[in-house]
Amino acid sequence: MNLNLCGVAAVAELNERLTTLGIAVNLVTYLTGTMHLGNAESANVVTNFMGTSFMLCLLGGFVADSFLGRYLTIAIFTAIQASVSNSILITFFHILFSLFFLSSAWIIG
Repeated sequence: MNLNLCGVAAVAELNERLTTLGIAVNLVTYLTGTMHLGNAESANVVTNFMGTSFMLCLLGGFVADSFLGRYLTIAIFTAIQASVSNSILITFFHILFSLFFLSSAWIIG
């Protein structure tokens, strides 16, 4: 049973690392291509982002262990993530809806 749980934890950690590195690579591509930043400035922005992400994990762990507790921390940050995800989703559908009707009005009229 313990060996099974170790495998699950290892796979979860591997997936977390792969997604973090995937975001970093895509962020460099986005900054150089879309935002027209230089390679050095893009790399600096990405390393600052990665460093901040890793340091905020330590800060969040300290706050959770010292002040809030495990379940309250999970509830607070789940609510924050859900609200941000929903606002991004609503914005995406609003843009998609606008593009659909603008393009159909352009085709019709």
